[in-house]
Amino acid sequence: MLITRSRVHVGMRQVHVGRRSAVALVATVVALVFAGVALANEVGNYQWDSNYGTRATVAVSSFSPSTNCIASASYVTSTDSNRQLQIGQLLCASGYGVDGTCSLSNNFILYVERIPATGSAVCYPHGSASGSYLLTVDDSAGSGTFYTYASGTQYEGQSGYDSSRFFSEGSEYTGSSCSGWSGSTSFSGWQYYNLALNQWQYVTSPVGPSAQCWSVSSYNGTSHSFTVSH
Repeated sequence: MLITRSRVHVGMRQVHVGRRSAVALVATVVALVFAGVALANEVGNYQWDSNYGTRATVAVSSFSPSTNCIASASYVTSTDSNRQLQIGQLLCASGYGVDGTCSLSNNFILYVERIPATGSAVCYPHGSASGSYLLTVDDSAGSGTFYTYASGTQYEGQSGYDSSRFFSEGSEYTGSSCSGWSGSTSFSGWQYYNLALNQWQYVTSPVGPSAQCWSVSSYNGTSHSFTVSH
């Protein structure tokens, strides 16, 4: 799933399980190529541009996709390449999956996805999801390598980032229709990592929201929270 500043796009291979061939979904600036047909990914999120990490408690109330997949996650995204790293919770409809490895049997999972500057996205499944995690993507060393965490447990990382990147918290549906699916997730206690001060600080005025098909609540600057639902 590849986020641009205007909306999220799927930078993954969405696989129809049980068929001989997978359908490649190639990220572009505005849309995706799906068997020759341009498809947009539907997203609801807020974004934050500065410093070295993002974290929030991400609590999924419900996911119900009749086709395609739904995810809620924390992201870092390069603005000068397709590079992206995300950690979140994911559910795909029966017969669908992500990158040929995640939620292939209509199972609700914790996952990490890495999209390289060039090449194919890779999704790493990390077992059944609990529904609520403190999800973190950060580069606490300021080295250009970000790592993912779920409630303190470290997972995959990704190197090669420079100052041209931004962070986001939000949900996405990997199809192009606003009908036939539903979902609801709350994001609370949103913080960014201030490398100069070596501490986490609350996000007060994020960019957004971006909302395609999703309803995104106003950002609450006291609880540093919002909800995304459809």
